[in-house]
Amino acid sequence: MSITTARPQGREQTRAAVADAADVLRSGGLVVFPTETVYGVAALADSDAGVAALRALKAGGRPEAFTAHLPDREDARRLIDEPGLTLRQLMRKAFPGAVTAVVEVPEQTIGQRIAALGWAPQARDRVYRQGYVGLRCPDHPLARELLRAVDGVVVAASAGREAVDAEKAVDAAAGRVDYVLDGGRCRFGKPSTVVRFSGRGANQSAVIERVGVYEPRSIRKLMRWNLLLVCSGNTCRSPMAEGIARQLIAEQLGVKADELDAQGVAVSSAGAYAQPGSPPSPEAVAAVADMGADISNHRSSTLTPERVQAADAIYTMTDAHRQAVLDLMPGAAAKTQRLDPGADIEDPIGAGSAVYRRTAEAIRRHLTQRLQEQLA
Repeated sequence: MSITTARPQGREQTRAAVADAADVLRSGGLVVFPTETVYGVAALADSDAGVAALRALKAGGRPEAFTAHLPDREDARRLIDEPGLTLRQLMRKAFPGAVTAVVEVPEQTIGQRIAALGWAPQARDRVYRQGYVGLRCPDHPLARELLRAVDGVVVAASAGREAVDAEKAVDAAAGRVDYVLDGGRCRFGKPSTVVRFSGRGANQSAVIERVGVYEPRSIRKLMRWNLLLVCSGNTCRSPMAEGIARQLIAEQLGVKADELDAQGVAVSSAGAYAQPGSPPSPEAVAAVADMGADISNHRSSTLTPERVQAADAIYTMTDAHRQAVLDLMPGAAAKTQRLDPGADIEDPIGAGSAVYRRTAEAIRRHLTQRLQEQLA
């Protein structure tokens, strides 16, 4: 069997080699391609000949489903529902990267996605297995260029655990491939970490099925969602927002507020001009206590670049607080928003209990909307 091998050097050679490899996939052939983990063998999911050849090579001819390989994380929505919080976090932080997400997809969604792709019903078994689909977004420039060049879903399987370069990949495939994109030796030379996501929305759970490049501790960190609330002194508005946010998130996830950490959710607050260690004002404690939140043990802390860096979402009480965040870290602009898009939430200090209650109610109202957007 004649195998074409290309190890492109430079922009023009890369463009030509990727175009040739894409043509091979469209014609029903198999392409060996590099990733950051090990080399893979790819077929076009809607190619009967290509998938049959991949199954013959990797599954002994059995009707096996293969992992869908994505050029960009946004392409996952071609195959799944809107991801839940933990999956969304993992995709945002680790796609592209050495992680495979195996995601449960409702039957209705599978039917909708198959129809939207224009596939015959029997093609579903090429990517969906028992209601799950495997998603991988490789972090290798040649792989991503190939995946972008094909107007369709590419499925692939590992060429083998030892397939850390193109030659070993071809040997592992016993020469039963049509085209080889040689991208040199793989960066890691070990498999991706596999995480299975069951359920949907706020009830989505995650289990690490295979440890690869990422260790479990790293995966848990990648899936964690960190919310930071910011005001001036961290004794009134942001502590109230922290307590209310904990309560709202716990309700949405169906857990207790003290169980959020186990759910991979961290909520904290800080003051742009705070003196560390101060207790919350009695009026703030009373205002949120009426809502069922307890902030009596809160102690103020100062906003730092490290806090900003660690946060996935930052809500500030005023535009001035937002600017204080950006003064520390200009790159945080995309994740930093004023809690009330239309106006500042003014400091209630010295204004009496009724004003504190109205402030707490406004914070709750805007947090409810914000968190519905984040946790949907």
